[in-house]
Formats: sequence, structure tokens, C-alpha cells
Amino acid sequence: RVEDIGGPAVYDHDELGRMYLASLNSRRRVLSLPVPGGIAAGLKSGANLVPANPIGKISFAEYLSRTQ
Repeated sequence: RVEDIGGPAVYDHDELGRMYLASLNSRRRVLSLPVPGGIAAGLKSGANLVPANPIGKISFAEYLSRTQ
């Protein structure tokens, strides 16, 4: 199995959405909705994150500024 990798920072989904929309100069709003069931429990516990193995060198905001 290949090791899990992550970036240098951890963001909430709504933060990622706001950063993305800001990079597009969009005036759209981000709507945060609860996720039901086991998926929500996994996300809240951080099961989808790998803070012990940060591989990335740039933040998501830096990535967006380079690609826009």
C-alpha cells in the first residue's frame, strides 16, 4: 500500500469553498450543510486527514493563486 499524503495545512470544506470562490472573484456564498451518518462521524474525527505525513509545500490558497 502507498502511504497517505497531505498538504501542509488542514481546512474545513467550507473554507476550501470560500478560498476557491475568492480566487475566481465570485460573489457566491458558501452554504454549510450537515453531512448525515457515518461519513459525518469520519469527517468530524479527522479520519480523512493525514497530519502526521504532510508532503505538500504550498497551501491551497497559494495553489489557487498560481493556477488562476
